[in-house]
Amino acid sequence: MQFQKLLFAFGLWLSFLIVIHAQETFPRNDVLDERADAFAFTHATIITEPGKQLTDATLLIRNGKIEKIGNQVVFLPDIR
Repeated sequence: MQFQKLLFAFGLWLSFLIVIHAQETFPRNDVLDERADAFAFTHATIITEPGKQLTDATLLIRNGKIEKIGNQVVFLPDIR
């Protein structure tokens, strides 16, 4: 009887350890994007308005908003 209690306690302890290490991260079910907050699209053809087109241009997006568009946009190298 003592052995069964010890075995049961060990099983509970082991199952607790398995559950606690089962998943280290949890998926997010929302629209928040945790990737980099700035992106640069280089060597792109960008239509700025009907009839106007920039060739070999750069589009810089920071925090989900267009920050700069042009042929000679300067940005930091940490931007993807």
